[in-house]
Amino acid sequence: MSLKIRQHLNKINYQSIQENQQILDYGKIRLNIQQASRFNEAISYARQIQPHTPLYKEAQNNINQWSQIILDIAQGRAILGDFQGAIAAVKLLPQDNKRLYELGQKRLKEWQSLSQKQENNQVFIEAALYLIQPN
Repeated sequence: MSLKIRQHLNKINYQSIQENQQILDYGKIRLNIQQASRFNEAISYARQIQPHTPLYKEAQNNINQWSQIILDIAQGRAILGDFQGAIAAVKLLPQDNKRLYELGQKRLKEWQSLSQKQENNQVFIEAALYLIQPN
């Protein structure tokens, strides 16, 4: 292979690395606010990096890490009793990581049931408060 061809290939590879790094960096910038939607958005950016290109493996690692964070955010919300918030977050969990996605779907069913119970209990509490008479 001639020197000119090698130099040209190195230049193309360097440009590809720069472009992919910009995509990853932009995705990471979106993570400043700890919201599941931001991590989901960062995942969509990381998915733009094609297989067999520089930084693809890093992008896949980020997708797995951010998916775990989305599940963690959802679980944190559920622990605090915010089942609607937990449900909204877990619905953003991508299917890239089958294990995490299946766990998220299992939790989703649990949280939907708990959310319904919470809503029913709130109705009972409001009815009981209405029945309280001063004096």
